[in-house]
Amino acid sequence: MSFVGACFLLFVSVVTAAERTLQNSCPSGVLKTVDPYYLQVQNGSCFQFVKNKMRTYGDASADCRKYGGTLALPKTQSLNDYLIVQSVKRYRMLSPIWIGLHDLRKEKEFVWEDNTAMEWNNFAKGNGPDNNIFRRGLEDCVAIDPYDDGLWHDFQCNTGFIASVTFSSPKKMYICQYTIDLVDDKGDLNLKKGDQKNNSQQDNGHQVKDQQDKDQQDKDQQDKDQQDKDQQDKDQQDKDQQDKDQQDKDQQDKDQQDKDQQDKDQQDKDQQDKDQQVKDTPDKDQQDRDQPVLNDNGCQTFNCDKDCGMSGYKRDGKDCQICECN
Repeated sequence: MSFVGACFLLFVSVVTAAERTLQNSCPSGVLKTVDPYYLQVQNGSCFQFVKNKMRTYGDASADCRKYGGTLALPKTQSLNDYLIVQSVKRYRMLSPIWIGLHDLRKEKEFVWEDNTAMEWNNFAKGNGPDNNIFRRGLEDCVAIDPYDDGLWHDFQCNTGFIASVTFSSPKKMYICQYTIDLVDDKGDLNLKKGDQKNNSQQDNGHQVKDQQDKDQQDKDQQDKDQQDKDQQDKDQQDKDQQDKDQQDKDQQDKDQQDKDQQDKDQQDKDQQDKDQQVKDTPDKDQQDRDQPVLNDNGCQTFNCDKDCGMSGYKRDGKDCQICECN
């Protein structure tokens, strides 16, 4: 056999083994609808790199669940590195990529889409639990950022206020992860213990899981909506109380001003009354001056300055001398 023929057979065998690995590790529905070029098998899981469809977090997650998968779960540094290398080097996915991690249920408590807690994380500084307090409640879903060395950033899951203000679209590329069965080096299927169920049972299991996941997401969304409503109600109550407190304060200020004005009016009136009393009261010195001076006999002191002189006086009925010219 020639060298070229040997190389061709080797290439065919490698391609055949790769196809068999995909068939054993990826759901049949995915194999029927997805270009195998965008499928990779790593650590017993089938990964679908979705480059040509931009989705919100919820829609991307629903696409993955359609065939029993989830958004990718890079729970280790090695798997995270593998995904970012494949995304950038092979598929040229150069903008943030959704992975299956969020804190939709409880703020700052991130969980994977398979309902396991986050133990290892790769968040960039100021993201994840350390996200800005003003954005923390609005950015609940996580994406790998190729431009930040594969570090994780949290974004708004769906269209909303932050996305509109920052002009950043919540629709992103994403990676799906499907875990069926492991494949040995020969490409033979290794069935796990108790894995003798028929295809219909597996499909039913996937449907039940899809429905459970959907119910859980619906419940999470309802809980979040209720929390938002409770917060709005509390904010409105606080505002109403502040308005009432301000009204009470304004009324108190007005009452105090009215009282101060009344006191001032009363003081002015008292002062006017006092001034009037002073004005109405005769001058005591003047009274003393107007009061005639009496002698010991009760008669006015005799003083006659008329032209008739001292000869011009006479006595009145009280035997008092009075000045009167003849």
